[in-house]
Amino acid sequence: MNVELQFLPAAAPPHAAQSFVLYPAAKAYFTYPCPYGDCDGAYDLDVEASRAMASPHGQKGRVSGTLECTGMRSREGLPRQSCGLHVRYIITATHEAEKTA
Repeated sequence: MNVELQFLPAAAPPHAAQSFVLYPAAKAYFTYPCPYGDCDGAYDLDVEASRAMASPHGQKGRVSGTLECTGMRSREGLPRQSCGLHVRYIITATHEAEKTA
């Protein structure tokens, strides 16, 4: 499974995109922290990852969309302001055909 995150800030410079590759034996977590160091928010992609995995075996499942960070951070001299950083995500799951012995 591949997870790609592209952050869409209202102001420049943007955060670098992030990409994660999860292998079948790995424990999969689909909650990613906001890239702002002073933000307490996270992006929960569990439901979207489940949708990608729901594709039939032998096919590729792909879901995409945009989420807004609901965390709080300090900025412009004011503490505890809504973060609001948007992320565009793409989750791709590839199922391999089952092998018979």
